[in-house]
Amino acid sequence: MKKLLVLTVFLTALGVSGAFYVSAAPHPRIRKAIFRLKQARYNLEHAAHDFGGHRVLAIRDINFALRQLQYALNFAAHHGPNPPVTAHLNVNVHN
Repeated sequence: MKKLLVLTVFLTALGVSGAFYVSAAPHPRIRKAIFRLKQARYNLEHAAHDFGGHRVLAIRDINFALRQLQYALNFAAHHGPNPPVTAHLNVNVHN
C-alpha cells in the first residue's frame, strides 16, 4: 500500500497535464516532478489538519520520492545518455 502511494505521488508529479516543460537543464520532466513534489510537501506541511496521521505519512513518502528522483538524476549524470538497463533494484522503502 505504501509503495502504491509513493508510485501515485511520483506519477502524479511527472504528469504535466499534457503540457511539455521545456528547459535547458537535462531531464526537465524529472526536475519538474521535483519542483511539484516540493510544492506539495510545502502545502502539506502548512495544512491546518493532520488527517489522522496521513498528512505526516504523505510528507514522508514525498521525501522518499524526492530522494529517488535525486538518485535518478545522479545515475543519469554518471552513466550518460545510454545507461545500462537495471534489471533489479534493491530498494529499501523508507530507510
